[in-house]
Amino acid sequence: MVRKGMIGIVMTTLLLLGMISAGFAGDAAPYLRIGAGARSIAMGKAFVAVSDDATSSVWNPAGLPCIEDLSFTLYTSKLSFDRRHSFIGVVKNLQGKGAVGFAWINSGTED
Repeated sequence: MVRKGMIGIVMTTLLLLGMISAGFAGDAAPYLRIGAGARSIAMGKAFVAVSDDATSSVWNPAGLPCIEDLSFTLYTSKLSFDRRHSFIGVVKNLQGKGAVGFAWINSGTED
């Protein structure tokens, strides 16, 4: 009986710790919230529904098969305080067998 009670306490504690850490996880890498691609950033979260270019590997990977053949996106932006945010994305449709995509996001400062 004590053993079942201890397992319940441990499981509850782990569940609560997991919920707390998930709440703080959004601030671990804030540069990832900037997004990728000029069109998708301009549309905001609405781009998730129409992701049909190489930035869909970041916004909505389920949109990868909707790309006709080959899509390539190169995006860079200069932010305040000499910060830079860059994105490279390539997606290739495999003609009915799915799609393959590669995305690279870089965020940094000058010097």
